Amino acid sequence: MTTEGSVYRRKSDGRWVAQYRDANDKIRYIYRRTKADAKKALREALQDRDDGYVPADKLTVGKYLGAWMEERKSVVSARTWRVQESLLRNYAHMIDGTSGMAADGIDAALG
Repeated sequence: MTTEGSVYRRKSDGRWVAQYRDANDKIRYIYRRTKADAKKALREALQDRDDGYVPADKLTVGKYLGAWMEERKSVVSARTWRVQESLLRNYAHMIDGTSGMAADGIDAALG
């Protein structure tokens, strides 16, 4: 399968399937009743993927805060950004000290 996706009809129930790879290289499926609807959904999903859109149910606190801090980088001075970034990392570790999931998301987003 190419990275642009494909549309095909399922034999089991006759529904149309749009198949594509998301930003994390995971295969995603979208089901629709008509071929035109499946193609439209595929185009929208590919556009969202290319624009970096993350659905709300897939957005984590770490990803959100990482993106927010990257936006702040161009707004505040370098020293202010370093202090805020350090506080954010430490606070995230305090919130989720057992697993570090929130902090790991921030660490990955900020580098």
